Amino acid sequence: MGCNADLSDLRFGLLALGDRSYDRFCGFGHAVDGWLRRSGAEPLFDPVEVDDGDAGAIRHWQHQLNQIAGVASAPDWTPPAYEPWRLASRTLVNPGSPGAEAYHLAFEPAGPAPDWSAGDIAEIGVPARDGQPAPGAREYSIASLPEDGRLELLIRLMRRPDGQLGLASGWLTQTLALGDEVGMRVRVNRGFHGPSAETPLILIGNGTGIAGLRAHLKARASAGAGAWLLFGERTRAHDAFFDAELQAWLASGVLTRLDRAFSRDAGGGRYVQDLISSAAADVRAWVDRGAAVYVCGSLEGMSQGVIRRCSRRWARRVCWSCWKPDVTAATSIRVFHPADTLSSRAKDAGRSDHVHARRRLGYGVSGPCAPGHDLVWADEFDRDGAPDASKWTYDTHANRGGWYNNEAQYYSADRLENARVEDGVLVIEARRERMEPTPADWGGQDYTSARLISTAGWRGGFVETRAKLPCGRGSWPAIWMLPQSPSGWPIGGEIDIMEHVGHRPGVVHASIHTQAYNHVRGTQSTATTQVADACDAFHLYQVRWTADEIVFLIDDAPIHRFANDGRGDPETWPFDKPFHLILNIAVGGDWGGEEGVDDAAFPQRMEVDYVRVYRPAD
Repeated sequence: MGCNADLSDLRFGLLALGDRSYDRFCGFGHAVDGWLRRSGAEPLFDPVEVDDGDAGAIRHWQHQLNQIAGVASAPDWTPPAYEPWRLASRTLVNPGSPGAEAYHLAFEPAGPAPDWSAGDIAEIGVPARDGQPAPGAREYSIASLPEDGRLELLIRLMRRPDGQLGLASGWLTQTLALGDEVGMRVRVNRGFHGPSAETPLILIGNGTGIAGLRAHLKARASAGAGAWLLFGERTRAHDAFFDAELQAWLASGVLTRLDRAFSRDAGGGRYVQDLISSAAADVRAWVDRGAAVYVCGSLEGMSQGVIRRCSRRWARRVCWSCWKPDVTAATSIRVFHPADTLSSRAKDAGRSDHVHARRRLGYGVSGPCAPGHDLVWADEFDRDGAPDASKWTYDTHANRGGWYNNEAQYYSADRLENARVEDGVLVIEARRERMEPTPADWGGQDYTSARLISTAGWRGGFVETRAKLPCGRGSWPAIWMLPQSPSGWPIGGEIDIMEHVGHRPGVVHASIHTQAYNHVRGTQSTATTQVADACDAFHLYQVRWTADEIVFLIDDAPIHRFANDGRGDPETWPFDKPFHLILNIAVGGDWGGEEGVDDAAFPQRMEVDYVRVYRPAD
């Protein structure tokens, strides 16, 4: 798996076996999953993790296979053993909300009550009706603890596009009468069990995802520990779930801090990810103290914004020695999308394209991680607007006379149409347009774009950019480095971390140029690799630069190595001085326009999630 393959025609499901008592839980399964995805294969569903032969996970795998095969039950299917529970109470908790109704339900066991922990799951068997086969089980986050004497849930009523109620949510919130029994079992979900009471805990959630976080808060209260909650919903007046409890916990110190965002309130428009950005310094301080970060809520409701901010801010920063997919680190980030917030909703609404209930942050980092490195420079692109002027300048010097390689773009400066930060990413956008009004340095170009240069420079280190590339014919995005002090080309050297031309989508190049090795002579040191979804997904484009060699990587997999020949000859190794980083999209030119420019494909944009630079610790 050291090299990617073209598996764009493959769809796959993956069963990962492991034991949580080991550090790299399901590590090989996650490595295979990452390689398949990088090679263009499409997952049919998220990996199913099996902890020490857990029967529930095996049954979940069987269920996924049944969904694919279109059968209701496989021959080796073993139905779960459900116990009877009676509906004791049901309360509409958001009357008047602009969103769908949410109900707080409490069940009491008809027999002996089972034990469970905060983070565990209630699996409810949905009965057959109208002569149709039973639709199967639904899973919900448990919002209470055994000592409460009741198993509590928070369920949102779902409606199909035709207005019909969801099969499970409609039954549980509308049809089921008080005192009626349901078949239910408690499923252990060790991956979302809480940390020790001594570990600081940050809880992040939205909507009915607060159910699982409420159980964690109850557990922290019982243990005499505290937590910080960041929560988002639509309106404060109607959707402040469990507000009285939260205020009481805040007063007693169980909640050491409570941050909430309500997106539909007047002057609002803020979401959970905005809370993370505004509290960035405090979150980082908690993480530096070893805090565990738990996220619970709807993937579609919370959006990728929370996931992106969490993974950018904490994953590689706090676990530089290697980010593990199972998040078994001193500081852990666990992301749980309970089935009631996404996969059960999808099934409830009659869709077959649901996803699994649980995902975790992280990109399966392995190879280049190295203890003893410090983060020395980064831009996480957290604030919308123009790029940070303290970190980036605009290169416009050749606009009037025309850019190198016969490129066709005009590079603008401080123009949001061409370079801006939005939704947590830097956007560099190439557009088919002539500048109006005409700027003084305009050279008659029919395209605009941006070329950003970092204000800082580095001699050696590990440089990493997470980016999604444009693929329109005529686009030529690049992530590269030149000497901070101009010394002429190619004598000064050039490090091309990533180049891509739109007429060859998914083909990524990494190259070194020196006086002895450059493309003019046809002697450049280069490598080409296929990244099938480079234009649809974010990937890590990296370079590790030492005194002995420069190694290029994509998603932590080395693709090319250029060695110092040790002769001390600047024509072969000019990499003994600081280089700065350049991000740009060129248009057309000798290479980018080799097969012409498709004007209809523009605008084209490169999105950059973050840039990070690491240096060996002193």
